[in-house]
This record gives sequence, C-alpha cells and structure tokens, in this order.
Amino acid sequence: MTKNKARNLNLQTVIGLISIAILSACGQAASATPTLTIVSTETPTNTPTPSPTSTNTPEPVMIEGIVADCRYPYGALIGIPNATVQFEHTMTTTDDRGHFSIMVPYADNDAFLEISAEGYVPYHEHPSRMVEGAFHLIPKDLYRGVYLILWNAEPNNPQHWHRKWEQQTEFVIVRTGATEKQIDSVLSILATDEYRKMTGGRFTSVVPPTIVDSKPTGSKKEGKTVISFAPGIVGGGIAHSEDNSGVIYYAEITWNVNETVDRVILWHEMLHTVTAGGHINEWPSVVSEVQTTGYMTTTDEQALNCIYNSPPNRNEPSYQP
Repeated sequence: MTKNKARNLNLQTVIGLISIAILSACGQAASATPTLTIVSTETPTNTPTPSPTSTNTPEPVMIEGIVADCRYPYGALIGIPNATVQFEHTMTTTDDRGHFSIMVPYADNDAFLEISAEGYVPYHEHPSRMVEGAFHLIPKDLYRGVYLILWNAEPNNPQHWHRKWEQQTEFVIVRTGATEKQIDSVLSILATDEYRKMTGGRFTSVVPPTIVDSKPTGSKKEGKTVISFAPGIVGGGIAHSEDNSGVIYYAEITWNVNETVDRVILWHEMLHTVTAGGHINEWPSVVSEVQTTGYMTTTDEQALNCIYNSPPNRNEPSYQP
C-alpha cells in the first residue's frame, strides 16, 4: 500500500468517527456539547532496547621459547639458565634448560622483548623472529668477531648489515676462460666442505656443481653461487653476495684467470658469499686479510654459528665491541 492511499484511509476513518459523534449528539439536549473522538490508526513503533556495550577485552597471550647460546651449530638449542625475558613491567627467567614463558597483552603479542643474561650481549627482538623457537644471545667474548663480520664499516664496504643464506645454494662454475686444472681445483676445494662450518652446519658445498659457459642472469641467478674466471682480478679473487632484507639469494666469486686457484684465498672469498663480508683482522682466521688460514678455526666457526642462528638482518646491539 502506498503512503497516499494510507493517508486517504486514515482520513476516511477520522471523518466517519466525527459523523458518528455528531449523530449521537442529535438525540441529546441542545445545550449538550458534542464529543469529538479521534483514534490513531498508526501502529506503534517498538523501540529496540539497546544492547549493552561489550566490555570484553582479548585475553593475554602466552609467549614461549628458549634463550640459547648462539655459538653452537644451527638448531643445537643449548639453553641459557636464569636468563631474563622482559616486556615492559612483566619479567620472567628461564629454567635450567633455557625455557621461558611470559604473558603479554594480545595487542602486543609480537612486541619487542628484552632478553639478557650474565656474560652475553643484551638482545631486543620480536617473538616472530625467533630462530628454531629460540632467541640466540651472543657471548661477550665472541661479540667482537661477530661485530667485525656483520656491522663494522670498512673503506671498500661502508654499509654492513646482517646477511645469510636461508636455503642450500647451487654451485655453478663458468668454464669460459678457465683451464681444466683450475676447474678441477675448484671441485677439489669444494669437496673439503669448509662451507658447512661457515653456515652454522646448515648447508654444504659437497653437492655436484653445474658447469656452464656463461653466467646466469635475471631470475636464473636466484639460489646460486657462481664461480667464474676473468683477467685482471687483484689478489686472486673477489666476491660479493646479493640479498633481500638480509636473506642472500645470489653470490659470486670471480677468480683471476691467470692465477692458480688457491685453497686459502678461495675459502676466504667464499666466506664473503655467506655473510655481510666483513673481516676479522685481529687473529688468524679464514675471515682475515692479514692472517688468512683458509680453514675455519674454532673461534671462526662459533662466530659464524652466531650469524646463522640469528634472524636475517639482525639489528646491531647498542653494545661496545
């Protein structure tokens, strides 16, 4: 029914009621006052009772994990007892295996936590960036080496940040310009697998490499470590890696085509393909340019374990090395 029709019906109803009232009044004394009765035909509108405003708030969230020593191979999860984990005014300590649990507000379930322990560099990190379910602390006696590799600016590499592989790389050897002896030397050196020690025990160089005629380009580079040969390279070889937010996706070593492939220098350059490329020139090390060993020492391996037990692009601590 349209609004106009509804109004007409209502008006007719009112007129009818007025007529009835007047006719009834005719039988009464002349001095009586006629009665006019108007009846509303509108249906009352029910006003809904407002529902009470919800005052429920999300329940707090329990964050659990391990506080671990980073010097051990990837995934070893050697816990640090009595370490402190704190969020604002809420604090807990780890048990004798390094395990912790802490309640935080729902809205802050990935907020920065403060993690500290005696003998270790303090750490600030999001729970979502735990590695293998753990926050890995850097021992103070190892921090100098980790700092020099990751964060210390050098003249030829002024911008350092934490970089690492998150997948097994494919080794590619470009034969163009190289002799068979040079290629055989590379294959022999890769088979010694110092690479596993350089990557926290996660990855290996003992995999069949691909031998090609030219370097891969574009998307074909992704996931590869390319070893090629060119004239004029100073010092035997040069190396670099490319990353996306700290995750390395391509690395390259270029060797002087006129020089014998040297194990010591090749592993030194390989180290630059798995990290930020810094040097430890303060003790004999595969990472050193002045006392290069070509072999991973125990201290080298522990420093590299810390790098590979860290989330990509780990922030530099506000701690003096």
